[in-house]
Amino acid sequence: MPRITNNKYTCPLCYQYESLANDSSYTRFELVNHFKNFHGHEPGSLWKTKCKKCIEDKNRGVRNIKVNELTLSNLLKHMLIKGCFKIEEVPDITVSTLESALIDQENNDNMMEIDNSIDEINENDFSLIENELDQSDYTDDDILYYSSITEKDKPLSTFINYFFKYYNSDCGTFKNIEMFLEAQQSLALSYSDTNLPGIIEEFLKVIRSGGDKNIKYCSPFHPEEQIFENVVDPITNIATQVSINDNNKYKGVMINIETVLQQIAQTHLWIISDINDCIKLQMYADEVNMNSHTDGYSELLHVCLRINNSFEEMSKMDSVFTWAILPTHGVKQFGTKEDGSRFFQFFKKLKEEFYSHNKIKVNGKLITFEINKMLGDHKFLDCFWNVNSANGELGHIPSCRICLIPPCIYSNYKTVDDIDEVDQYRREPTKNPFFNSIDQMQYSDWFHDILEGELISSMYIIFQKLCLHTEYPEININTLSQSLLQHHKKRGNNVVQNITGILNSNIISRKLSFIESTSRKAISFYSGYGNLEAAYCLNSLLRTLLEQNPNEEILFYRNTLKNYLNLYEFCSKKSQLTEIEIERLKNVCNQVVEYALKLSHGRYGFCKKLHYILHYPRIIAWNNNSFVGLSTDCYERKHQCVKKYYKASKNHKFPALTILKKTIVKREIKEVLKKTIIGSEIKEVLRRHIGKI
Repeated sequence: MPRITNNKYTCPLCYQYESLANDSSYTRFELVNHFKNFHGHEPGSLWKTKCKKCIEDKNRGVRNIKVNELTLSNLLKHMLIKGCFKIEEVPDITVSTLESALIDQENNDNMMEIDNSIDEINENDFSLIENELDQSDYTDDDILYYSSITEKDKPLSTFINYFFKYYNSDCGTFKNIEMFLEAQQSLALSYSDTNLPGIIEEFLKVIRSGGDKNIKYCSPFHPEEQIFENVVDPITNIATQVSINDNNKYKGVMINIETVLQQIAQTHLWIISDINDCIKLQMYADEVNMNSHTDGYSELLHVCLRINNSFEEMSKMDSVFTWAILPTHGVKQFGTKEDGSRFFQFFKKLKEEFYSHNKIKVNGKLITFEINKMLGDHKFLDCFWNVNSANGELGHIPSCRICLIPPCIYSNYKTVDDIDEVDQYRREPTKNPFFNSIDQMQYSDWFHDILEGELISSMYIIFQKLCLHTEYPEININTLSQSLLQHHKKRGNNVVQNITGILNSNIISRKLSFIESTSRKAISFYSGYGNLEAAYCLNSLLRTLLEQNPNEEILFYRNTLKNYLNLYEFCSKKSQLTEIEIERLKNVCNQVVEYALKLSHGRYGFCKKLHYILHYPRIIAWNNNSFVGLSTDCYERKHQCVKKYYKASKNHKFPALTILKKTIVKREIKEVLKKTIIGSEIKEVLRRHIGKI
């Protein structure tokens, strides 16, 4: 190890959640002990991480910086050579996290750093940081809340702040959280006239219970089916057959449905008070890939519930409740497609669990819950409804969940009226675990169809054409990102999502290729709403180019983008569409398909997502002439919690259990705080952290 005894450094692992980065300093030996005791990483371990300081410098445009994964030993060497995390002036007195934060607050120092840019960019997989900007911890209002907190409440507010940072961090295992709470409890005893020690004690009880009483296991296989796998002994190299029904790594885990429904009811009391008998729920399911390098072993099916309503006064995260998680590798490898769906048995058991406990009492009123919508992306819904999952324009087997038009003749029906005239809609019943009517299939998710589908495919082609355009030499592959960034900054309060960091990284120059291919290509800007913001910036750039030098080709590109943006405006409306608006919607859907096909010159063909766009008028007719409640963006954001908890899990053989335990524990901690905290200022701090459960 390098000699860094004469210098002091902040902990690079604590820096990612900012709790100790500016206050605590360590020598070489202190860092090694800190890694072991506080973060759970033994000296000499092969666990790797990246230098956050180098990532920030690279995002700011500093050249010749390579960001590699380093073991802790190599990270210490890197800190010595590069000077990362080095403290120039070492204070005489080193105080603990809680004490130093209180001193900073008392001196009105800027303890909280407000930065709307994303610090860490994973160039290989932008889905891992999807919507992270929308979940940033600090806002301008939070500073006002903290400045209004009384001296008596400062210890509690500071503790809440750091606890949830640590809980959501990569090192937030239950063991580490318990050690963290015990350390903070001993420190909190030094503060008089505060109920902080009692709150920490309640936290410890919840953490130690681990949420086990609300957990149920659910096998995705038929109970009478005997399936065996070969397990090789690493010592004797002898293979033995073991029943997979006894292997926890293939089992799904669900939260007791009574607990979930009680949480839904308590969160939406104003809705419960207006409803006398039945509350309609949406169920959402989607496969989340935790690690793209594990060949499918880290894919989990995430099942959520949500009231079928619009909640403009509530955050999207608050309205979604995780119910169950299933590792999908075992189902795909060993499961049989009973009734066409590999998930049939799993959802059959979920249905039995739900409808045996779907009646609960809330404030003396008996409420019945019912699931009436199944949401998800095309990949999952095709599997769930037992429909051909082909995405292209080839094949004679119908692959649309709404009509029976084969993919090979999609191109014969390019308008909404063309499909209505042929009248080949599905009307026969289908067998599935939850619903008995084909009417429940009148659905397609516009968030995936547009913002994460056709929009970015068309933008990729426009990027190619712009960089090769001879009349605008100032626009090329190296300058296009910065041109979009300039228009992004000019949008001011109209910004949908901050994409400054990814544009500063010159994402277009790194991802754009000029080789024409029949396979679809796209550049992702963090998330679906990041893609939308990039489209608005590109639209503004095209308008500027047209003002400087009118050109029919550029005008066509801009009209193509405007069609997508107009369609998004319809899809994001929070009210019913009038008859005039429905007619306009039909025209916009027709134009989106027409311009998309012209832009690609048929290179990509007539894909399934374009075909579904022509069904949008029929879909909203099924949903009371409204798009409200048909988007999965709120559920996609919920995936981020699952990914965070997966990273914090050391139980990689049964990660679904740890993820649901952390979900339950966070809910229980919320209840502890609701019963304990009285001050309105502290409630605002509480709202900011536990609103993202």
